[in-house]
Amino acid sequence: MKQFRAGLAILALVAGMLAGPTDAAAAGSFTCSGGTATSPATIPAGTYTSLTVTGICHILGVVTGPAVGPNGTEVITNCNAPGGAVHVLGGLTIAPNAFLDAGSCAPTVTVAGNVSVGSGGTFILGCSPFLVIMPPVPPFPTLCPGITTSDSIGGNVTSDQPLALIFHATTINGNVSVLGGGGGVNCNADLTLSAALDSELGSLGPTPAYTDFENNAIHGGASFSGLQGCWFGIFRNQVWGSVSVTNNTFADADATEVATNTVRGNLTCQGNSPAAQVGDSGGLPNTVTGRKLGECASL
Repeated sequence: MKQFRAGLAILALVAGMLAGPTDAAAAGSFTCSGGTATSPATIPAGTYTSLTVTGICHILGVVTGPAVGPNGTEVITNCNAPGGAVHVLGGLTIAPNAFLDAGSCAPTVTVAGNVSVGSGGTFILGCSPFLVIMPPVPPFPTLCPGITTSDSIGGNVTSDQPLALIFHATTINGNVSVLGGGGGVNCNADLTLSAALDSELGSLGPTPAYTDFENNAIHGGASFSGLQGCWFGIFRNQVWGSVSVTNNTFADADATEVATNTVRGNLTCQGNSPAAQVGDSGGLPNTVTGRKLGECASL
């Protein structure tokens, strides 16, 4: 019996050596650093006790390119290989000026703890048919044709002066707080975001920084305050608490779009420029259990 167990141990050791670095990573803290806009560092599939991003990083998923989107017009060269799921047993931290794309390649990501995004940081999470790039004019090609992910965050999402947050089809079991940031009141191209979402650019034009929450389930409240950027929108979210959109300024006259959300608390919009609106989204009135206040009173 002892010889048999020893043989199994040797076989397991050999199998581990043969598995190589491309297999799922074992549990442990992990920091993703380095990377460039056109060649982001890859976070390997696996389970981690905590995850920190200090560079320009991405997580690979089921989208492998090269051609996705309507009629194959959108080319995402960064999705150059299939990837597995990433599970974080604790928290996810995106350091100041760091970048994590966990959306455009449609990976599976779960975070049991909180998510923190530092000043100038960017976080793209989740994929749905409505995840689009931001060219100057329509049409807006989708990056996830027919794909909806099921990512989740067990705690809160907090961000202080982030550059861009783009959340789609994600379950958040805590609160969402976005305070300030946005890159300034302009629609100038953000080179890293452009490379992540629209590697070929071409006639579609570059992508500015923007913040967008769509098709999420937020089991707390959500607050968006003091953003200064190109564009902002929240659509088709299920929110169990109150939502506030206050004192934000955007360069796009069609920004501050708030539509088709279900809010079980109050929906408050005030001090925004432009004022909260449905815009060209084609969205429906928000369903609010509490009160619609300020600019959102008629939305």
